[in-house]
Amino acid sequence: MESVCMALIDVLDELVEAGKISHSLARRIIYNYNVSVQDNIGKCGVEIGMKAKIIDYRFVESVWWFNLKDIAISKGPLQRRAAGTEMVRFEGPLRVIAVGYDATAKTVKARIPGHNMFEPEDRQLWPGLWE
Repeated sequence: MESVCMALIDVLDELVEAGKISHSLARRIIYNYNVSVQDNIGKCGVEIGMKAKIIDYRFVESVWWFNLKDIAISKGPLQRRAAGTEMVRFEGPLRVIAVGYDATAKTVKARIPGHNMFEPEDRQLWPGLWE
């Protein structure tokens, strides 16, 4: 899933650099992708447990950015994991971007308060998005 998101970001970055789309449109596409992925993961009914060490984090305009290392991911909660349950471990780094929203909201406008705040054209406000 991460490689799909990175490929999307790379393509959008190229389109922005070529002047084919604006920065705000690229951010809106990434936002819609993230909302769609979150909604569909929630529907699959599989619980995933993740444990990691935080390298650093930021909170900007209702968006959390976490850079993690020493990640362990398993199906089901880590504390109740039965013997023999598969677990994936990797050193990282892994970037997790969490946009705060109300999952029970019926519309995107109601889901993220101030979601139209993603309008500035200045890359310096969103440096991690284009790395």
